[in-house]
Amino acid sequence: MTRWYNAPLQLHRRWKQSKLHLNKRQIDNGRYSILDQIGQGASGIVHLAVATKTNKKFAIKEMNKSRLQRRYHQSQLINNRKPLYPESKKRKLEDVVELQIEEIEILKQLPAHLNIIRFIEVIDNDPDNEDSIFIVTEIAENGIIMDVTPHAVTKPLSEGQCREIFSQLVDAVEHLHLNHIVHRDIKPQNLVMSNNNTVKLIDFGNATCITADTLSSTSSSVGSPAFMAPELLKREHNVSPTCADLWSMGVTLYCIVYGHLPFEKASLMDLYSDIQNKA
Repeated sequence: MTRWYNAPLQLHRRWKQSKLHLNKRQIDNGRYSILDQIGQGASGIVHLAVATKTNKKFAIKEMNKSRLQRRYHQSQLINNRKPLYPESKKRKLEDVVELQIEEIEILKQLPAHLNIIRFIEVIDNDPDNEDSIFIVTEIAENGIIMDVTPHAVTKPLSEGQCREIFSQLVDAVEHLHLNHIVHRDIKPQNLVMSNNNTVKLIDFGNATCITADTLSSTSSSVGSPAFMAPELLKREHNVSPTCADLWSMGVTLYCIVYGHLPFEKASLMDLYSDIQNKA
């Protein structure tokens, strides 16, 4: 199974097509009730939930704290990074969780934009779910724009649809970059559409703020492998922090125009080699 091509997050095509069943599980002392699971990936599970007081629906991404810690240490090994805390072989769970929350807090302070999913809140201290972090966002009723599967062809979108979707994606990414944020995981599965056909960029689990101190972190290999820029895979120096987003935007456009990935190989190493040598 080549799930790693599009990891970390996979949303169902359209959440409203799934069978809703009222789960008795509640979040944050009953403020939210879980209705259904609408997505799943390496970074967590996405639930359709309802606010109990207003009956308004939201998307809630649930991330397991222990799994976040394991993924963090795996990424350090993959990127050959030195430990941030040399005196400790493993970064404490609280530090990893705090790092995740800090990234989300950055995005909560981002000026609102029509084409970026609206963040509502982060819930980290739920007494009934102590090992989970919950990220509450608005819901995009029509689901993802396209489900791209490795070694398979999906029905391409029309030229008009591609033009409209990509135009809105450009607006979203321009807004991020003007506010010194890079997404680092742009792909069709991270673009959802609302009822009025507004495209919204989602899943900011790999996003980071561009500062003098964090430029090196933006050139590390994070995100979905099939959408990674060759400059990052080659570990070139003095690479623009925004190159990851610009490259993955191009791959995303290719996918919605042709219905399949531009680079597909049986192994991760062969995939990386193909991207570096044929790009």
